[in-house]
Amino acid sequence: MRKCYLFRISVEYGNTYCASLHGRTVLRIDPTITYDELIAMSDGGNMDIPASYRIAIEIVTQMALRPKTVEAEDFDFEEQLRDEGFSEQEIDELISLAGFGVLLNTMTDIVHIPTEEPLRPAT
Repeated sequence: MRKCYLFRISVEYGNTYCASLHGRTVLRIDPTITYDELIAMSDGGNMDIPASYRIAIEIVTQMALRPKTVEAEDFDFEEQLRDEGFSEQEIDELISLAGFGVLLNTMTDIVHIPTEEPLRPAT
């Protein structure tokens, strides 16, 4: 699931290199996920994954790209993740993934890494 989190962050960040890299990796690691499901997930749609993972993807993306909203008193993401069955260690890992996703996208933007092959459906 880590690559799904990184894919979603990259898509919303607007980094085609990272989105393509992480998207292709997701499709290679889990052949049950289709290209259309992956694209739907990038738009906030549903993939055929447990609800807890969909919620975690949304929260991680929010932490990465809209961190000020995570500070809001009415948004207790840790409690929300605990309610979905995530352990404290898993929550810490999700927070780290949010920061790592931003770092990867920023670094590849700074050094202008070109997208070798855009993500597209298999033919």
